Amino acid sequence: MSPQRIRLTVESEDLMTIAQAAEELGVHLATAYRWVESRVLHTFRIGDQVFVTVEEVRSVKSQIDNGDLPTDKRGLRRSSLRRDNEPRQSIVVPPTD
Repeated sequence: MSPQRIRLTVESEDLMTIAQAAEELGVHLATAYRWVESRVLHTFRIGDQVFVTVEEVRSVKSQIDNGDLPTDKRGLRRSSLRRDNEPRQSIVVPPTD
């Protein structure tokens, strides 16, 4: 006799999927998965589903808000790349003959 597979659906106000956590944190799904791989965002499995606790998402959100956690691949917050009062500058390259 072969083992039966059972599909388990978990619903709770205390749990989120990675996609829901990414949306709540305001980051791309790929960033959320990078944080899972680097153990910034701690997850657990129930069956074949991966979850994050709401408390964990709040903790990571506070790190983002405090500037303690980079939100892009380069390790820099995009908002810190230029000051708000500095205009963007263009570089003009003269044509070569």
